[in-house]
Amino acid sequence: MPRRVPAPVLDFNLLRYPSFRRAFFGGFLFRVGVGAMPFLLPLLLQVGFSLTPFQSGLITFSATVGARMKAGAATILSASVSARC
Repeated sequence: MPRRVPAPVLDFNLLRYPSFRRAFFGGFLFRVGVGAMPFLLPLLLQVGFSLTPFQSGLITFSATVGARMKAGAATILSASVSARC
């Protein structure tokens, strides 16, 4: 009995279409850039702005706490709105 090959997750024939190709590579570059931000931002603060590692860490930490608070507030507000209905 011949072995069955599983279907690929992404059909690379779609890359023939210019609009899909642009969106695919543009999205890839965006995701790489966003993924590198937590690593590159502290380096920018230390090398570019001559901050100490501790100061750089405090700024990075405060940005993370602010983003978490924003996400938490959105969750709380959506829960309170749905509870009223």
